[in-house]
Order: sequence, then structure tokens, then C-alpha cells
Amino acid sequence: NMNAQMQFEIRINGKKFEVEKPEVTGREVLLIAGLEPVGDFEILLKLTNKELEPVELNEMVDLRNEGIETFWARPYKDLTIFVDDEPVTVKESFLTPNQILEKVHKSPESFYLKQILGHK
Repeated sequence: NMNAQMQFEIRINGKKFEVEKPEVTGREVLLIAGLEPVGDFEILLKLTNKELEPVELNEMVDLRNEGIETFWARPYKDLTIFVDDEPVTVKESFLTPNQILEKVHKSPESFYLKQILGHK
């Protein structure tokens, strides 16, 4: 069936995502990963020789190359996350709940985190 959507797998900060088209822009990579505002993040494409190449927001990356394209997105500046409405400054944009709790010195055993999407 020629109409079947091709799925292209990409990795962003270690997480797998599926894309239904053969090319993505840097902006789309950030949106797929839920990293907004897109202007706050630097996007890096991992090359085969372990080097990282910056990707512009409007730059197209071809996903038809062999292997899974691996992107790293890093905030240009520190991110502030809120834990119990207390601001916490972090460098990474993907943290596990336990890593977040460690940053605010709360033990993972006695607390749990839930993500509130769109929470400003």
C-alpha cells in the first residue's frame, strides 16, 4: 500500500519519537519534544563521529539517512521549574522526577511529582 505512512524514528534528549515525514526542521524537533518557546533552545544533531552539529530552527534534517537521527536540545539559559510552587533553576530540560526531587532536597520515597502541562 503506497499510502501507508512511513514512520521515521528520531531521538530527542534520549527519548524516542516517531515522525511521519522524511524531513523535520529544528523547530519541529523542539515542538515534537514539547520544548517551548522554541527560541530558548539550542538544537544539536549527533553525527556518526560523535560530534554534535547545531541545527537552525528552519533548517531541514533528512531522516532517510541510515540509522536513527539523534538530537540534543539544550536551553540557552538555565530553565526554571517549579516544585511546590518554589522556583528551582536547572540546566537540563529532561529530568526524571527523582532528579527533580533531589535538586530540591526532598526524598523520592516521601514525595511524588506530577506534571501539570501548560502550567505557567
